[in-house]
Amino acid sequence: MNNEENLAQMNENDKGKNYTQVIKFVSDFHTPAEGIPVFEADKEITDYTWWLARKDEGGWQLIDHGFGEN
Repeated sequence: MNNEENLAQMNENDKGKNYTQVIKFVSDFHTPAEGIPVFEADKEITDYTWWLARKDEGGWQLIDHGFGEN
């Protein structure tokens, strides 16, 4: 996922950072039975995306997350 289009999108989302690398993770998980504020209780979540970016060899930063193509 480290391509020019995705990198440009991450830099647009987080203005002024000038990231040089981007990575996308896709995960499936089950929410807790008691629920959490952002998810319905006791539910299967699939294809949830996590976009991280970093500048040069710095630390990874979470830039965006959610369902589908962000």
